[in-house]
Amino acid sequence: MSVQNQPKYADKFRDECLKEHWFTDLQDARDKIETWRIDYNQVRPHSSLDDLTPNEFAVAAALREPPARCRLSTGTGLGQTRS
Repeated sequence: MSVQNQPKYADKFRDECLKEHWFTDLQDARDKIETWRIDYNQVRPHSSLDDLTPNEFAVAAALREPPARCRLSTGTGLGQTRS
């Protein structure tokens, strides 16, 4: 599926939150929207993140070692690596 064909956040928000809930007042709207936002950003997997949740993706990214060209080395000049 190409990026153009994937539903955007605003489309999902409208279809999954705004069309699904009645809001009795401003605080009720804030509470329901915040609950949806937390689910969207922390709980549900995203295909653009290899079907991981954003939290799982962040943890996996933090555990990955940076590419060699980005690693800092000690005792050598900038951008040089030890052999």
